[in-house]
Amino acid sequence: MGRIPMGATDFSRGPYSYAEIVDDNKLEHFALKEEDYKLKIPVLRKALELNPQLNIIASPWTCPFWMKSNDNYAFMGVLKHKYYQTYADYYIKFLEKYSEAGVNVWGITTGNEPWNGFWPFPLPILGWFMADVARWVRKNLGPTIRSSKQFNATKIIIHDDQKIFLPRLTKFFRDDQALSYVDGVGVHWYLNKITPKAFLNFAKTPKKDLFIIGTEATNGFLQFPSVELGSWSRAERYADDIFDDLEYGAAGWIDWNIALDMYGGPVYTHFHADSTIIINSDADEFYKQPTYYIMGHFSKFLSRGSLRISVETALHNKRIRVLAYKRPDNGIVLIIYNKSEDNVNLNIKDLLNGCATVKIRAKSISSLVYW
Repeated sequence: MGRIPMGATDFSRGPYSYAEIVDDNKLEHFALKEEDYKLKIPVLRKALELNPQLNIIASPWTCPFWMKSNDNYAFMGVLKHKYYQTYADYYIKFLEKYSEAGVNVWGITTGNEPWNGFWPFPLPILGWFMADVARWVRKNLGPTIRSSKQFNATKIIIHDDQKIFLPRLTKFFRDDQALSYVDGVGVHWYLNKITPKAFLNFAKTPKKDLFIIGTEATNGFLQFPSVELGSWSRAERYADDIFDDLEYGAAGWIDWNIALDMYGGPVYTHFHADSTIIINSDADEFYKQPTYYIMGHFSKFLSRGSLRISVETALHNKRIRVLAYKRPDNGIVLIIYNKSEDNVNLNIKDLLNGCATVKIRAKSISSLVYW
């Protein structure tokens, strides 16, 4: 599963949209950019060639500047009501252009980190009040996507923001018609230190079975140094967040960047970050970070359609975490994360109609598959 921006992000060369002619309500001048044709689309097509089952989620950071209340890509602003339908049509145009380029988008979000749109950040961002999101989904985005012949099965994902703001969804869930169009909830990790894990329960409603996806996470943001080669502590942050999300029923987890340079860029907003792969262009080298291998334990062994199964443990060491899944090929996957400083011998019962003992090394993560 991968996530791409619909337009500019902080890791673009500058702010832009696909409709920069003011009041082009019919989007007659809608066009992808050089960044799409030379950078994003070739990478996505190669990824799909390597893994045709890859699901791609697209998330806009902002609408075109003229649709926004402050007439600016950055800083505080919301979508002008008169452009609600135009912005829904903007989504369809994007899906069409990417499809024509050989990239089919599996899901879309209602906007990246909408709460940031109410703060004076120099980011291309769009603010959304929850009542307005519900209205837009109910009257515009939902009907436009579902009435499309080509894209009616596209998943609609709401929130796409920090877990601490998940209680806001209770207002959205009261709107049954808006909820009828929605498939899932996207969550980010950046305020995890002040957010109880149980807040993920606010992403659920008894009215509908919605999937949960971790749609963005990265180390290095507002940290020094932004890039820390070989950092195991940053890998542990990934492992803990993936475990937390999966334990509360998440269906997936997405890293923010495929690769960045030695300084955590290029980035035009100066918000540098770390990445699972770091490129050293001067030496013509790239480095796989520990986070790369942490993610591999989940992406390699948890195939699509795997179902989480309960695990009863007699562990008294809270620094050992265990997840178990049954895969479509009937294999049983155990992912064991040992955060402690000690090697641990674990006795695994019933998976083999007997007992097996495995040694889990200190400060490590291991994946075991049984048939």
